Amino acid sequence: MVVRHVQYTVKPGKMDEYWRLQEEYAGRFTSREGFGSLKVFVDPKNPNSVFSFAEFDNEQAADSLQESELMKEWGTVLKPLVERWDLYKQYTSCESKSLRPLNE
Repeated sequence: MVVRHVQYTVKPGKMDEYWRLQEEYAGRFTSREGFGSLKVFVDPKNPNSVFSFAEFDNEQAADSLQESELMKEWGTVLKPLVERWDLYKQYTSCESKSLRPLNE
């Protein structure tokens, strides 16, 4: 499994437009072969700071999305909304297992 973690800061006043676009593109991303899940969070102390976690079956699936026309399109619509890119990381795991939630 491969997880790509991206963190960026959205320009003030642009969050509504960001969420509209995120919702529009999320289904297009997650329908790709080898794409596991997409989670997007906001820092409660800085509501313009976005954390995105995309899970893939393997590195080839992650690279395929990164090099796709869809990702180029996403970058084009996202660029005017982003104040700065804070982090871009990839984590690779040879094994993963689901944990039981703490409240169970």
